[in-house]
Amino acid sequence: MIPFDWRMLGNMLRSTFSAEHFTVRHALISVTFLLLTILFMIVILPFRILDSLFFPSWRKTPVQAPIYILATPRSGTTFLHRMLCADDQFSWIKLYHTIFPSVILYKLFAGLGWLDSKIGSPFQRLIGMLEGRAFKGWEGIHATGLSKSEEDEQYWVYTLMTPASLLLFPWLNKTADVRFVDHLEEPRRRKLGQYYLNNLQRHAYATGQQHTLLAKNALAIGRLRTQMEVTPDMRVVHLVRHPYEAIASMISMFTVPWKAHSPEKMSDPEYTGQIATLLIEYYRYMLELQKELPADRYIEVRYENLIAEPKAVVERIYDQFELPMSDDYAQWLDAEVNKSRQYKSSHSYSLADFGLDEADIAREAADLFEHYGFAR
Repeated sequence: MIPFDWRMLGNMLRSTFSAEHFTVRHALISVTFLLLTILFMIVILPFRILDSLFFPSWRKTPVQAPIYILATPRSGTTFLHRMLCADDQFSWIKLYHTIFPSVILYKLFAGLGWLDSKIGSPFQRLIGMLEGRAFKGWEGIHATGLSKSEEDEQYWVYTLMTPASLLLFPWLNKTADVRFVDHLEEPRRRKLGQYYLNNLQRHAYATGQQHTLLAKNALAIGRLRTQMEVTPDMRVVHLVRHPYEAIASMISMFTVPWKAHSPEKMSDPEYTGQIATLLIEYYRYMLELQKELPADRYIEVRYENLIAEPKAVVERIYDQFELPMSDDYAQWLDAEVNKSRQYKSSHSYSLADFGLDEADIAREAADLFEHYGFAR
């Protein structure tokens, strides 16, 4: 089963229809999203049940020593992850995998994809056109597509226990439990952890157990201990970016949907400030968690080093985790690094755009500025 959090659903609906936040536009968009989430779950659940009838071995599938790229959002996780995904020793999660987490559906879509390729790929072209429209607001911010490597956040969207809810519900203070799954009561937390592991097992079974899972998630820090408990040999690459840049970039990304449902909140520090505080809490929590990881299963990478010397960073990661690097991948990496040097982001942002002040961030995160040596 999917541990859908009915308590969180109640919080979301109460806040949406409260006198403080209600607008017709936001109510229509948020209720549509919640109904679609429930509808997708209803569609997926029978296939997940059938997985255990037709492919019972998925439950015994190990998820051994996965590698997770973690950071506060907008800190280079996608860039690094997609570079590493080119190495065929890894298995990685595509967006459609997280939307349809079932062995049967994996195999069904693979078969349909093969058939489509034999008739000239008309459905692939149609999907590409629909993707262009669906993800248009994130052009230049985060390249997204159903078949692209992506975060596993949709697993958590189905439970409603995800900070991604900020995309539709800007009032984090009304949905506070999504911040830290690790801080939930034990029965609730264990159920979520087991559900997450089951999704990874299904993925490993359907895509090949001989590969190492390479995952990335910029919203997972608040549930990292829960994930570490179900994958105890997890290895972590932690990317660190200056808070001024990471916070402004995340808010600019997360407020893309706000333009449609709550444009008046986009520069209101009462709401954008809640995102800033959440990221500062994640920086601190990651410092706490890294003490629990053995040195050979953890590596920290500064964002500026990743951008300046991506090949050197990749080589450090391979050395740290004693990963083999094939000649073919080394050659591909050289070519990709040369290509990336020509890329210029069209995504511009500043804290001031969202009603926030650098000095306030520096005061709130004084301990982090001292620990990491961030410039003020």
